[in-house]
Amino acid sequence: MVYRAVFAVIHIPDFSLQSLLRADPQLHTRAVVVLDDSGTKGRISQMTPTARAAGVTEGMSPTQAMARCGSLVVKARSLVLEKTAGEIMLQCAYAVSPSIEATAPGVCTLDLERIKSPIDEGFGRVILELLRPFDLRAQIGIADTPDLAFQAARSASPVRMVHERQQFLSSVPLESLEPPGAMLGVLRNWGLRTLGDFIRLGREAIAERLGAEGLEWFERASARSTRPLRLTLPPESYEEAIEFEHEIESLGPLLVLVRRFLDQICCRLELIGLVVEQINLRLDLASGDSHQQPFRIPSPTGQADILFRVVHTHLENLTLAHPIVALWMNAKPCHPNHHQFGLFETSLRDPNHFYETVARLNALLGPGRVGTPVARETHQPDAFDMEAVRFSDAPTPAEAEKRPPPAGLILRRLRPAVPVLVELRNQRPVLLAVAPHAIPDPQASLIPEGETERRNSRSPSSVVALLRRIGLRPHGSTRIETAQGPWRSSGNWWDKQRWERDEWDVQTPDGLLYRLSRQNNNWFVEGVYD
Repeated sequence: MVYRAVFAVIHIPDFSLQSLLRADPQLHTRAVVVLDDSGTKGRISQMTPTARAAGVTEGMSPTQAMARCGSLVVKARSLVLEKTAGEIMLQCAYAVSPSIEATAPGVCTLDLERIKSPIDEGFGRVILELLRPFDLRAQIGIADTPDLAFQAARSASPVRMVHERQQFLSSVPLESLEPPGAMLGVLRNWGLRTLGDFIRLGREAIAERLGAEGLEWFERASARSTRPLRLTLPPESYEEAIEFEHEIESLGPLLVLVRRFLDQICCRLELIGLVVEQINLRLDLASGDSHQQPFRIPSPTGQADILFRVVHTHLENLTLAHPIVALWMNAKPCHPNHHQFGLFETSLRDPNHFYETVARLNALLGPGRVGTPVARETHQPDAFDMEAVRFSDAPTPAEAEKRPPPAGLILRRLRPAVPVLVELRNQRPVLLAVAPHAIPDPQASLIPEGETERRNSRSPSSVVALLRRIGLRPHGSTRIETAQGPWRSSGNWWDKQRWERDEWDVQTPDGLLYRLSRQNNNWFVEGVYD
């Protein structure tokens, strides 16, 4: 009799072991064993083929195993890594079926009744390909009931589809029921070797000889009941974490793990068509403290190369007082941004590369020296604060057109202002000359004490060219015909940031208009009017 397959089971054998090997792929070829949950006196429960070939078996103590294999690597279970591997399994299953059940650690059951595509062994291989980038080796069983599909998954290599129930059960060994060792010996003495042999005894005969426990085994062996699945949704968390056995003190090993984690996270998001909007990094230190850093991605992306450069820039300039004992990374997903700009709208060609450059400048110049200048709420000219770099607040061409046109003359500010000497007559400026120290000495190599905060980066030739361009003679004086002012302003008189200044608008005989300012008895040309 042929049965219609409506259930599939993903079974990850040696789930604890595979979860550990994901974090360190170099261990795949080595002799590695995993202890059970019985603490320091634990017994070996899972192992790699290399360890088994060396004579290590389940139930041995670590001492017994190391006596047979001197290069044995002994690992304890990691619930953190198993949690991540379980989430990956569910997310891959959800990519092919909306109805899934987290049956057990390393086991996921799928309801295929609503799947329109043909259900065959090729369907199971699609699931295997989804798991392959995450270094998870699975076995897929497909059958008409969940329990039968589970039995098929445990004996699959790597995909097994049950077409005829009795023929399949006759090939499944009796050990799959997992009876106690003494009871398994009794059943073998009865001449039973497979599940088919066990079922052929009949329900009543098994109940008479083995009682209620035997009936439970009979139900599991026959796998005829179609139980309702406990449906679940894959967790909406995309994180990778690892606890180090040995403290990390250098950048190289940390970057290797960061890159691997980002590759895994991007692969998981690609399954459901999402990209990364923010990366959260946490480094747990040996002192018990932790370093946390969020990375906001300007242009959400699913490319691990771009994400890695952002995190790498931060880590290579990070100094920690204590070694690292654990690494945790989490991604906040979002839908890809498909914004179409207008004909006259522009945007950064590569926002992520731009922000990476800004991060490097921050690391080079120090905090607070790179950012977007934001004007303070004060009358003090050129007063601003530095905020994080942003470009989203820039006005669009349509908004710029709505702004009223400038009224009056336009002042072209000089930054830094040009120091000048001013002669006063009746408290009004009448003569203007460029200060001798306005043109830097090409022979000077030291910055005078007290002037470190106001460095003049202009060369002598560039200063002379600037003065001629704005109509001032580098040497000699210029008569002032008209002077309007002073306009006095001051602020912050209550603290050390106190400031005051007088401003004048003056005109020279050749018709040029200048803005002069007087601060602490020093005069400057602040700008030129168009």
